[in-house]
Amino acid sequence: MYKKHKLFLLLFALILISTTVSAIEGSLKLLAVAESENGFTGKIANLNLEIIKGKGRVFLDTFPLTKFDTQISTRFAKQISCDFLEVDCSGYDFIYTINSDSGIIGGPSAGAATAVLTTALLKGLKLNPKIAMTGTINSGGLIGPVSGLFKKIEAAGTNGITIVLIPRGTRYVNINEAAGEEIGDLFNKTEIDLVEFGAKNGITVVEISKLSEAMEYFTGQPFIDEQGILTINSDYLVTMKGLANKLCARSQTLKSEISSGALEASLEQNINEADELLKKSNAELKEEKYYSAASRCFAANIKYAYVKKILKAEEREDLIQQASILLNKINQSELDLKEKKLATIMDLQAYMVVKERLEEAKLLAKKVTESGSEFDYAYAIERFESAIAWSEFFGKMGRTYKLEESTLKDSCRKKISEAEERIQYVGFYIPDSLETVKEGLAKANEYALNKEYVLCLFKASKTKAEADSLYTMLNVPEDKIKEIIQAKLEIAKNSIIKESKSGSFPILAYSYYEYTQQLVDENSYSALLYSQYALELSNLQMYFNQKRNILTLVLDSDYAALTLFLGLAIGILLGYYYRSKP
Repeated sequence: MYKKHKLFLLLFALILISTTVSAIEGSLKLLAVAESENGFTGKIANLNLEIIKGKGRVFLDTFPLTKFDTQISTRFAKQISCDFLEVDCSGYDFIYTINSDSGIIGGPSAGAATAVLTTALLKGLKLNPKIAMTGTINSGGLIGPVSGLFKKIEAAGTNGITIVLIPRGTRYVNINEAAGEEIGDLFNKTEIDLVEFGAKNGITVVEISKLSEAMEYFTGQPFIDEQGILTINSDYLVTMKGLANKLCARSQTLKSEISSGALEASLEQNINEADELLKKSNAELKEEKYYSAASRCFAANIKYAYVKKILKAEEREDLIQQASILLNKINQSELDLKEKKLATIMDLQAYMVVKERLEEAKLLAKKVTESGSEFDYAYAIERFESAIAWSEFFGKMGRTYKLEESTLKDSCRKKISEAEERIQYVGFYIPDSLETVKEGLAKANEYALNKEYVLCLFKASKTKAEADSLYTMLNVPEDKIKEIIQAKLEIAKNSIIKESKSGSFPILAYSYYEYTQQLVDENSYSALLYSQYALELSNLQMYFNQKRNILTLVLDSDYAALTLFLGLAIGILLGYYYRSKP
């Protein structure tokens, strides 16, 4: 009788083990802030993730409710993690739960931590419970700035956390952003070093910029970023060289057509500025910085063309007639563009830039028919010429994707959601500085309604980049901006290398990457914006169907079934063994 009981218990244990392998779970502590009567206060929340067999869905439950919709950043963090590991996660559902003892300010500030937890579970790695982090997660795995760092570190010190990871460039905070004037008196300074503050509270505060860095701290294992030399796609190089030469040759032609002699001060200034741009473009052509040279010549052409129109002193009716002719050309080019078949990332990004320029040219040309503005006409004609030049990128070699309408619509919708959430978060801290960004979001939504999904994706990506850049400028000290730019460029470069190796060269991402390098010493804020553009457009492929490594976790039904079979088989053998005993 005793043997039968042992046999029953053994069988029950084996079956229980085999049938309970239906999910994997993990958790980590979140650093957060909450609003109180006395301002913001630091909080610790618990983030839990359960991964089960499913259809690639993301679920989020928060208690109490967070200040912002955290669903979007959670979904994006999951997407970044799968892209980071280069795996297809469409066969699993991700169930996230955030618990706190009071309502917290959520949104994208927990994005980086969410990506860490997701990546760790997908890799089967344990996380150090003594480490916590805060920061947004961005394309390419960039860790972006957030607010409330002082209060978050303060809360970490009272909850057994010994290491806090913060976004690069945010080590120093103004006392008013930290905790008020009384903290300034305590430290006898107007700016607080969070590393110093953490050390006084037994916490090691570390600045990081990448998901790979965060994973190394949390797991103790190295995570190697994409390695290699950035090789410029030959089709891109030849085509962009031709585009730059064409625009810069036009600059020389326009300049030669302007009659010499005394000019009004404003016209003289335009000529001088155009000459300076042309000088820079010539140097960049020699350095094979073709996008940068093309951008300089485009700007110079507007100035030369404007002066030429003013000096020609055409009748308003003549200018309006020329604008009407230009409109006809633009309309025909748009019809031609509709016939383009998009198959590669290069095609996709070529469509983005050509369509955007045609739309801008059309808008300006229409304005000319109403106002007769020489400047608007000059800008319109140069924008049109630029669009025609960029059209040369269609049909080049590259990895093909399923760029169907349904897929493009889905990518548009996701990117709009990301931009909306980022704008909402930034607007909470700087509500009066987002009018232009909100206009960009409205335009993306307009494109979506008109089924212009490629333009929607492009505009939403740029809008999100603009919101991020604005928030970075307001939260990172001026002398640290270049450091942030370099971090973004490094990640963008890694993404471009990775995509190039897979046979997909992101022409816009590389163009903006190159241009940022030229701008960084001229205008750090413009460079910051273009580095963010490069980042957002360097891995658009993650929104489209593609062949990737199929993710296989221990909870797979086949695995569970095999375990059940083995359990039953072992049980039968053990039963036979016991029955054969005297």
